Amino acid sequence: MASDTPRAGTRPLRSDAARNRELILRTARGLFAAHGTGVGLNDIARAAGIGVGTVYRRFPDKEAILDALVAAKLAAFVGLLHEAAEVADPREALRGYLWAILELRVRDRALHDVLARVESHSEEVEHHSAQLRRGAEALVTRAREAGVVRADFTSADFPVLMEMIGTVTDHTPAEDGAWRRWAALLVDAVSPPG
Repeated sequence: MASDTPRAGTRPLRSDAARNRELILRTARGLFAAHGTGVGLNDIARAAGIGVGTVYRRFPDKEAILDALVAAKLAAFVGLLHEAAEVADPREALRGYLWAILELRVRDRALHDVLARVESHSEEVEHHSAQLRRGAEALVTRAREAGVVRADFTSADFPVLMEMIGTVTDHTPAEDGAWRRWAALLVDAVSPPG
């Protein structure tokens, strides 16, 4: 999650300002997940039940809100990798991680747009990006050494698979669950069930 720790020479946010900042981020996260990143600051303010001026006091523009959400999204992926690393069976670890990230993309329509912003060079984003790269590579290496993954699969394929499922999700009614069938086909193609 994006840090609220003040930089050297700045004062910490008052408690009400910190609450408003968190409310804005939580509301924006929900709206972006449901409707994509086309949502504007007025929409965020209205949904949060605050004035748009309050939003502007915390974030100068929508880009600043998106930047604040990038680190939180990356941290969520790192958390899923930590959970996968705890699974004893390399096949189940990889398959479990694949299902988790595909489901995350299905629930969050803005995930691709937000993660495309990872070119941000904040310390926090760089830290989480490095953890994500190392963890994903370790997961694939472990599966490869156990012989439970396609030989040509790499950690760079994770975001591609997410985009494939995202495309299905974005073009089919959510309630029909079509994404689950496609996800099963992808997961089984990458790492067949034992």
